[in-house]
Amino acid sequence: NTPYAPAPRERKAVWRVFPVPAAPLKRMAARLQHIGATEGLRSDRHALADLCAQADGDIRSCLMTLQFLKRSQQPVTSRSVAESHVGLKDQTKALFPVWEDLFHAKGDRSRYLKLLAQGPQPSPGDARSLAATKCHTGFLHNLRQVEAHPEHDRLLEGCFEHYLRIRYADSEGRRTAQCADWYAWAD
Repeated sequence: NTPYAPAPRERKAVWRVFPVPAAPLKRMAARLQHIGATEGLRSDRHALADLCAQADGDIRSCLMTLQFLKRSQQPVTSRSVAESHVGLKDQTKALFPVWEDLFHAKGDRSRYLKLLAQGPQPSPGDARSLAATKCHTGFLHNLRQVEAHPEHDRLLEGCFEHYLRIRYADSEGRRTAQCADWYAWAD
């Protein structure tokens, strides 16, 4: 519950805000795995960690998604989490956290781009397909944030302003040229 929402402004004068740090995603995933085992739901801890990351640490969203997957008789896999839109809140982040997520990916972006460059995906049981699914989850999370943000122009302007400040190894300038092409296409 955000204290900056417009609905509870009248009661804001009597509020007392207690900042509570977010639970670590590994701990949340372990707790969700315990709940799933109690309810008879087959799950993978990596998929549950992806679910926690996709829900931005919101335990209620995670539980709702698990409930939906159990009802539909699906095991909880990274692919089912990536394709699931159930339990996600209809909320937007401020510009700075979205830029932070875009520019400081957690190591998935380079693996995802390498897999994307390799061509079509193999069969679902293949190890490369599993790696692509894990990368796909992080990419989808960023894509959903960008699509859901109401200020596309300001978001794009901030990306254009800051993409040259990112440190990366590209002696030939191909990445910079690709970024410039995408920005030209977006205009």
